[in-house]
Amino acid sequence: MRKLPKSLDLTDMRSMVSHFAQLLTLTDIDLENIERAREFNEQGIEGLCFVGMGGSAIVGDYVREVLCHEALIPICTVRDYILPKYVTKDWAIVAVSYSGNTEETLSALKQANERGAKILTITSGGQMKSEYSHHPQLLIQKGLQPRAALPLLFSGTLEISQSLTGLNPTNLDDIAKGLTTAAEKWGDWIPSPSATAGKIHGRIPLFIGGRYMKPVAYRAKCQVNENSKMMAFSSEVPEAMHNEIEGLQGKHQGFVLPVFLRYEDEPLQAGRQLDAIVDLCIELELDPISLKASGRSIVERMLTLTHYLDMLSVELAEMQRVDALSVERISLLRKKLSTRS
Repeated sequence: MRKLPKSLDLTDMRSMVSHFAQLLTLTDIDLENIERAREFNEQGIEGLCFVGMGGSAIVGDYVREVLCHEALIPICTVRDYILPKYVTKDWAIVAVSYSGNTEETLSALKQANERGAKILTITSGGQMKSEYSHHPQLLIQKGLQPRAALPLLFSGTLEISQSLTGLNPTNLDDIAKGLTTAAEKWGDWIPSPSATAGKIHGRIPLFIGGRYMKPVAYRAKCQVNENSKMMAFSSEVPEAMHNEIEGLQGKHQGFVLPVFLRYEDEPLQAGRQLDAIVDLCIELELDPISLKASGRSIVERMLTLTHYLDMLSVELAEMQRVDALSVERISLLRKKLSTRS
């Protein structure tokens, strides 16, 4: 296992976000795990299910979006204690928990084990490491805030999932170089995160993306919630054409700020819909923001914008004068739940 960079400050969210590209290349995937995933594929699997919560579950959303347009099996993400009945012994389960102690994930994983499903786990330790070491297991570096560990979790989850579905692996070293270059040029190809944060501050951002940008929009919403301690929402096209557009008027007008996440080579219909919604928001004087991803591949475009939006959430936290690391309400809720168990 490669060590975390010495320049990484684990007590500072800005430092962790700044090391996004480096973290993407730190996960060493044991060849034995890849071979086991390929064996599962050769044996035949009826579906692929990611199990996780929070930042760990978002990894599944990203990988699902990358693979679902090529994979020949259904792919789903479960954020719950209960595994759906359709997930049987003939499915592959990729359970992701950075801490290894996520209550909901362990519950669903136990059910997968009881059903005899093909299990692979990705964690830094905890119960998941100790109780499921007899299954293929990818161990990653400890110490990060779970939501800052997305690059570590994503790299391992993507390669294992590509092996499970019989797809070619992605060269993440090249993508990491692209992310570094893109971040060095923030302010050129895209407004600086601080400039965009200045436009958002004082309003409620609604992140909207189509296809590959759907999980990126959801991730941005979650990062603003957790890091910036602000309310934020996410949506997607074409669904937003059928509901959110009606909510962008009346007494809510002016409070919500639409933030559109775009990328090159958008499907014609999605691009046309996004253009139409942007025009409508301009007519409503909502001052919408459009952010266009950079990169040579879909994965690189998703991650360059993810990195940018992570930093945006840090900038907003500083404007809000809040500690981006703290999650007091989540901790309080867990304490309340523990007293009721």
